Amino acid sequence: MQSAGQLYVYNFEHNPRYNKIRVAAKYANVTFEQKDPVESEAYYKNGHPMGRHPCLITADGPVFESNAIVRHIARLSTNNLYGKTTYEASSV
Repeated sequence: MQSAGQLYVYNFEHNPRYNKIRVAAKYANVTFEQKDPVESEAYYKNGHPMGRHPCLITADGPVFESNAIVRHIARLSTNNLYGKTTYEASSV
């Protein structure tokens, strides 16, 4: 599996929005570490300013909202999960 630097997803395990992130990562062959936001002081310093979940922490900064996280993961894919053209990307 591909790892684009260290990726961390702060989220509670049974959030349905987290499930689509896990599925996208599986298809994209991208790994990340799931962390509990309650147990991490770093999340409250670097995560979503409103404390919402899920939140992806990347080397470039945080990514908020599950759909944005899925698109970010799809772009990291080595198998063109996001599409090769702008039309394909809009169809995802």
